[in-house]
Amino acid sequence: MITESMMRVAILGISHETNTFSIVPATYEEFEKLRGEEIFDRYATSEYTIAGYLQAAEELGFEPVLLMQARTGPIGTITKDAYDRISSEMLGMLRDQGPWDAVLLSNHGAAVSEEFPDMDGEFTRAVREIVGPDVPVGVTLDMHANISKDTVANTDVCVVWRTCPHLDTKLRGRKTADLIYRTVRGEINPVQHIEMPP
Repeated sequence: MITESMMRVAILGISHETNTFSIVPATYEEFEKLRGEEIFDRYATSEYTIAGYLQAAEELGFEPVLLMQARTGPIGTITKDAYDRISSEMLGMLRDQGPWDAVLLSNHGAAVSEEFPDMDGEFTRAVREIVGPDVPVGVTLDMHANISKDTVANTDVCVVWRTCPHLDTKLRGRKTADLIYRTVRGEINPVQHIEMPP
């Protein structure tokens, strides 16, 4: 069992709601890319998912390590160049700054890239490959996410916003962080399953 004082939790994510009908591609330049304390400065007092993660860290006593957050508005497909550059930097941070007790992802859940129609599934797969099978991984997604079997298979906890307008994003982030915290402490053992109706 890991105590709170030892618990290091990586926070990162790529948030994009892809509109595949849009003729405006999501290039590297279209993404706002925040790193380290820039993430704290932008989100700590907000109502977004990451604010929920940070609130949980303060209340529960774990160390949130803010790596990188990339986001853009709902435009077209993410270019291969954009995904390759963003994910390479982000996953490099995850690899180089470990080991981790847990990972919290802040993705939208409806991202499509030129190479990966299920970008979120691919991203969670890459995260899982780096941290291994025993590190709890949680993700908080928009209610408009296209949740795939890969996303479910590569995370231990997948929590979705419930309201539209989106009024519960911080609350749902807090929920994800709480479940991951309890998983690390050995209090719960989450099991996920998804059915895809034909």
